Amino acid sequence: MSLGQGGFYGCRSLFREAGRIDLGSDFIHDINNPPLRVLTLPELSVKPQAMLVREEYEEALQHVDLRYASHPSGGVLITGHPGIGKSLFLQYVLVMRILQGEPILYQHQPDCVYLFHGKGVFRLPTDRLEAVSRAAQLEQFSDAFALVDVSGELEEPAKNLLSQRSPFFLIAAVPPRTGERPWMRMRNMKRFVMKPWSWVEIFIGNTLQRRQLSEAVLFDIFTKFGPVPRVCYQFAEGPLLDEDMEDRNKRVLALCEIVRSAYPINVPQLMDHQDFDEVFLLRPHDSDRRQEIYDVISPHIGRLIMDLHIQRPNGSSIPTKLYDLLHDGGQSPDLAAAVLFERFLCHSGNTWIEGRKIQERDKIRYSFGEGVIAGSATTMMQYVLEFARRFDAFTSMSPDSGEILWLPNSPAFNAFFVCLSSRYDGGYDDEYGIVPETPREFSTTILIATLARQHRIPTRALEDLASRFPEDRQPTTDRPWSVVFVVPERRNLECWVDSELWADKLKVALCRMVVTDDHLKKKL
Repeated sequence: MSLGQGGFYGCRSLFREAGRIDLGSDFIHDINNPPLRVLTLPELSVKPQAMLVREEYEEALQHVDLRYASHPSGGVLITGHPGIGKSLFLQYVLVMRILQGEPILYQHQPDCVYLFHGKGVFRLPTDRLEAVSRAAQLEQFSDAFALVDVSGELEEPAKNLLSQRSPFFLIAAVPPRTGERPWMRMRNMKRFVMKPWSWVEIFIGNTLQRRQLSEAVLFDIFTKFGPVPRVCYQFAEGPLLDEDMEDRNKRVLALCEIVRSAYPINVPQLMDHQDFDEVFLLRPHDSDRRQEIYDVISPHIGRLIMDLHIQRPNGSSIPTKLYDLLHDGGQSPDLAAAVLFERFLCHSGNTWIEGRKIQERDKIRYSFGEGVIAGSATTMMQYVLEFARRFDAFTSMSPDSGEILWLPNSPAFNAFFVCLSSRYDGGYDDEYGIVPETPREFSTTILIATLARQHRIPTRALEDLASRFPEDRQPTTDRPWSVVFVVPERRNLECWVDSELWADKLKVALCRMVVTDDHLKKKL
């Protein structure tokens, strides 16, 4: 099929890139994302007719450009969690290349490839691609990209696209856990792992759907089932919502039972399970976009796993077991650790996380280096020394200097000291239960966790914690809670929070300060 000269590009005026969407201050207060863009397509053209342009897409295109510059006969594999938008990204690349007047090939079926060129749009059988390659060299568009959506019936790109003599640079979207295939080696394909969607992206994407969910329902789905647009938006059929959620919970719970009964087990051993992708979330490993790792997909699922493990007779070692479950094989512990932090905060008096050094994160609200001492440390230590007598005290010292921001009264902190008391050998005879038997039982390491309510807190334990205080003492952005941990001598306290993916509604920053002043050490 050919649209003739100008037939396709004549419609270019029907394509437009909408202006930036400005997010009002009343929507959400902790948005770090830049304003988002929407690509709008003409009516009756293709689906979807409105496409959210993620910042992720620009990063992926930069990765493609760098790869093409160094290996023009190679290619890039686009991978990510099912339903994350890999095919949508290919469609975005297709549209943008067309608008730029660049030739491009697109394949999503095994028997044909579409060629978009200045002379028209052509549907070509896959056995004619060799002729297309020759024509490409003659027409001087040998730098064209070939987009291939590998999924379902299409198991690999057309053979002529895989030839090392092919003039096309290959960009293929592949399902997760595809493994290395011979065709990937033939074209020296390098992987790019897409990030999960943020809450802001999920929310804006919802406004582009034909049937939209309310913000409350959408956020509930997001926190229960994860940051995957396909999952979030499939619940737009209101009458099926409760039934679908119940069915999904049952299937997820069944997999969590397997996790519980089969411990010890590595995450990769569960990958063949049909519901694996509803429990574990594929994402890139920090800044390395070529490496795939897995997190628990949501706080809700993390709690299910935790609750099942807590039912085990030997409950005292549950935190380290859950950490091992997610960390073995290079998996990420972030979300599970956030669940552990929540339980450590408000629930169990026997739970303790030990034996590994503290994890420090970038991009957290307040960070403290080990070299922070002098006045701020002195102020903090003096405050800690009077901690038992000042549960109802409040302060507003500068967060930039590493000092305590704000301390609520005693009911919120009893759980902390119950947890700590299980590791001390006596010495808790004060009415508040936090005075050590000897000064040497305190460490010189101080940990601070900062909690700030911003839009809502999507964790039941922290919500319960906040409900213990009057409205004027609730944690806010301007007046967050700060919690001081005093770590036992010669023991490591392990406690993480996910400060990037799941802190949209709650700022939780774990910070570490080491006091090096000998005078202060003696006081401890």
